Amino acid sequence: MGTVASLFVVLFAGVAVFTAHQNRFEGYNFGYEAYVQNNPAVLARFCGFMAALFIAAASAYQPYDSVLATMTNIVMVITFALVALVASQYVNDHLILRNVRNTDEVVGKRNLAVAIVEMSTYLATALIFAGGTHDASHGFWFNALWFIIGQAFMIGAVQLFATLALAPGGIGAPVFYKKIEGGNAACAVSLAGFVLSGGIVIGSMLSKQPTTFGEDLKWIALALVGWLVLMALTRMAVMAITWFTSLRLAWFPDELGKDNNWAAGLFDGVMFVAITAAFISVVG
Repeated sequence: MGTVASLFVVLFAGVAVFTAHQNRFEGYNFGYEAYVQNNPAVLARFCGFMAALFIAAASAYQPYDSVLATMTNIVMVITFALVALVASQYVNDHLILRNVRNTDEVVGKRNLAVAIVEMSTYLATALIFAGGTHDASHGFWFNALWFIIGQAFMIGAVQLFATLALAPGGIGAPVFYKKIEGGNAACAVSLAGFVLSGGIVIGSMLSKQPTTFGEDLKWIALALVGWLVLMALTRMAVMAITWFTSLRLAWFPDELGKDNNWAAGLFDGVMFVAITAAFISVVG
């Protein structure tokens, strides 16, 4: 019964906070836009938020705790998770897609490309959060510090990705973000896969037993550099596969940027996630 009650606490808390935040700070009525106006981008944003909240809350669940202990853990983690997820929307709006007016695109223009990137940001944030809270020995300040470091790394990694994603024909983050602002789902899905992969690798690193801050920083930094190199090699492999299987008729960056081939973006994003999962299993 404790587990079932916890699920409903997460559900109703997430809905209440999301709708209140969107109504008050983002300037639109969530229910009206989602269900009366049938706006799929608004619902995608909501789905990403709720899925992320459940991922974050799951890290607090201990099956051998009493009902009271489980509920206490869940309520505490939900509170911090909600703060982290709301903060991640501001990070996405002002630091990741800083050249894009996210809410105008999602609500006014029904831009699913922007909503897809938002979904991935929510999920990556939840994975980073869950990684920090997975080990009971991690204290509040440990989690807070590494959460900030993880978010900072993701911002930098995304800017690097956006700068080079359409190279050599479209080098520069503004070029890439302009595609997403224009509703390019291929670029959005590719970026979403990369962001989600970043959340997976950072969350996995944070779930380890801590030692000293210096040793933790050194180990995580080396792992993240290795992951970035692996992601670059993954993109090169995707480009080579596309080039040769199309009988040298398709150039992968053009499939994303010019042709808006969402299936190509999905291939790219799935490969990022799959190779990251393999990387995590190897580095332990």
